[in-house]
Amino acid sequence: MEGTKRISEGNLDQRVETTSVDELGQLAETFNTMSSNLKNRQEELSKAHQQLSSSYQELRHLDEMKSEFMTTASHELQTPLSALQAYLETFLKGRYGRLSKEQIRRLKMMEGSIGRLTKFVDQLMDIARLEKGKLKLEKKPVMLNQVLKDVVQECLPLIKESNLSLTVEIPEDFPMIIGDEGRLHQVVGNLLSNAIKFTPDGGKIFIHTRISDKTVAVSVSDTGVGIPKEDMPKLFIPFHKLGRSQLLRSSKGLGLGLIVAKGIVEQHGGRIEVVSEKNKGSTFTCVFPVEGGERDGQWANISGGR
Repeated sequence: MEGTKRISEGNLDQRVETTSVDELGQLAETFNTMSSNLKNRQEELSKAHQQLSSSYQELRHLDEMKSEFMTTASHELQTPLSALQAYLETFLKGRYGRLSKEQIRRLKMMEGSIGRLTKFVDQLMDIARLEKGKLKLEKKPVMLNQVLKDVVQECLPLIKESNLSLTVEIPEDFPMIIGDEGRLHQVVGNLLSNAIKFTPDGGKIFIHTRISDKTVAVSVSDTGVGIPKEDMPKLFIPFHKLGRSQLLRSSKGLGLGLIVAKGIVEQHGGRIEVVSEKNKGSTFTCVFPVEGGERDGQWANISGGR
């Protein structure tokens, strides 16, 4: 052990003061180890960053390929579907001879299937356009209350057939919004169709609105099967099947209409809010910005029950 010695003058006893370098050596060794670990961690972090960047680019490329596939497939399906629809209409009009009641019934079934497939293709195209930012809107002043009434009239036969009750409430002083009337009709139609699809016989559906100085909200509520809590974060993921899919009233779908509705609402500067609980129903609310003066927020029942 190294050190220094000092002998006091006039003193027979020898006093030794020793300063150890062991602690300094240990400190230096610890510092070097920390520095080496830090360097290793930096290298690992750099590699992880590179891998993450590479994975992101790959996912982005795959997402672009998916969008391109949906666009191409949709275009390829549109032409034969249009031809099938045209031929069916020709047959149903009796252009190729008189049809029996059974033949007409079968052709009507085919027509329904073609209609559902056409709707699916249209939804695929809308999603592809939304992802690319190419969904065009023809915006103008729109009376949203009239859009609601039109959608309700279209869905009333299915609501009655499904043994459901419907209540629609709209404020008397209803503001206009700036939007694409056809697309807004599509949004409300999708929400109401979902409510019908997921509500058992004897259930209830409500359409109600809320207005404020800056926004107007349209809500579609039902007493249906609701959405499991674990499925809520996946609600707007394309092609993800929710736990309630087996309870559809009609043919099973992929939930694309809801995703399209969300995209359309967001392109109007709005948002969709969802409140749901399994076996206790759901409420989907579309909130849109509106320009105008103060609104009184009074309610008027325009349709009650079946």
